[in-house]
This record gives sequence, C-alpha cells and structure tokens, in this order.
Amino acid sequence: MNIKEMTGEANYTSAPRMVLNEVLLNGAEGHWRKRIWVNKADDAKPEEEKLGDKVQVVFLKIRRKLVERGRDGNIARTSNEHNTVNDTITIFEEGKEVYKGNAKQAREAYPALRTVQVIYALLLGGKEPELVRLTLKGASLGSENRPKEYPDFYQYIGSFGENSIVEFVTELGVLSEKGKMSYYSATYTKGATVASEMVQEPLLKVHTYTTQADNLRAKNTPAKEEIADDAIQYPEEDINPEDIPF
Repeated sequence: MNIKEMTGEANYTSAPRMVLNEVLLNGAEGHWRKRIWVNKADDAKPEEEKLGDKVQVVFLKIRRKLVERGRDGNIARTSNEHNTVNDTITIFEEGKEVYKGNAKQAREAYPALRTVQVIYALLLGGKEPELVRLTLKGASLGSENRPKEYPDFYQYIGSFGENSIVEFVTELGVLSEKGKMSYYSATYTKGATVASEMVQEPLLKVHTYTTQADNLRAKNTPAKEEIADDAIQYPEEDINPEDIPF
C-alpha cells in the first residue's frame, strides 16, 4: 500500500484529462472537419475547420464508447471511453449515472446505444503532426451499401497482419453511399511507412493517459472529472445524416 492509499487521498484523486481537437466526417456534405476544443472556454461552442475530402493520419490507439441520440438529435445517453465489449463501463443520462456494468450487456439494456470508435491519432499536413481524437460512427464503420472494394473500418484494422497501425499513414477519404437516403461515409487506405521516432512519444502519452483513466475508474474512484476525463461532451446540435446509424 502506497502513502496515498494509506492517507485516503487516493480516493479523491481527479481522473486525468486530455483535451484534444476532434476530427470527424461531415456525412451530409462529404468532407472531413476539425472541431477546436483546445483552449476553448467551457461554455463556448467550438469553432470548426474544414479539412477537405482527404485527410492523412497515423492511428495510435483505438478506443470506443456507446452513444444514444434522441429523435431531436441530442445525446440522450453516453458511456465513458473503453477498449472492448467486455469492459465494465458507466452510462450517463443527463449527467447522472444510470448504468454500470458490462459493455455488451449495456447494449441489451439500452438497445438504442450505438458504437462510436474513438481513435487517438496524429493528424498530418500541418507544420507538425497534431495529436487528435478521430471519431468514427455509423456507416463509416460499415454498412450493407458499401461496395466490396472499400474495406470497412474493422476490415481495414484487421488487414495489417504482423504489422501495426502505427507503422503506416492512413489516408481517410469519403465515399458516397445510398440507402434510404444519400450520405457519405469514410474510406481507409494504407499509405507510406512512418518513422518510429514520430510516434513513440505521442503513443506513450496516450497509452499512459488511457491506462490511468481506466485504472481510476476500475477502482471506483469518485473522480470529479468522471464524465469529461476521456471524452469531450459535445454540444447539442440538430440531427444530421452523419448521426444516423445507417
């Protein structure tokens, strides 16, 4: 037992926060965008930067969370970030804890929850690589309408064999699909190899952060940043096609 556990102060340790800008696809218009969360006032709506229809990134760590949206498009329930369907998670509704248990069983308790993949990645193309959170959901993860020549997210991740996702650039593109309505989804293409020196420090930073956050949660620590420690709470917006789980 360490000194913090002996004194009881470990029970009041705040979960770590890592505020990062967010990259996501505009599924209605077919372009990638970046939401600016860094240095944003807590009560201010984030500015957005249009990135175009192709973006180059390096995947560092793949995480997930569960999100349920209401008919008005607003987030009704959301979980903390986690790694697999076997993890113990907490689901929040209007900021209050409504469920704690197995992630797979959470989908059974709340069938409207949808998986959102959260990837910590290096965004390329600027003066320096930028550590960001990449959010992928809906048809960008896979759909029946996707042509076979375009691997879905899970097929792409499984295509690296003995290599790792951190060893290559991933080019994100956009694909026009049509189901009940027309929309755009993400495409994934393996690019050039990446120098290990570029990913070592940010990979360690992300791994350390997520491990600390998960360990604190596993200990049931009453952290005051419980909701915001590993996932920015997005502002409410009107519903749009990218939020529909095609």
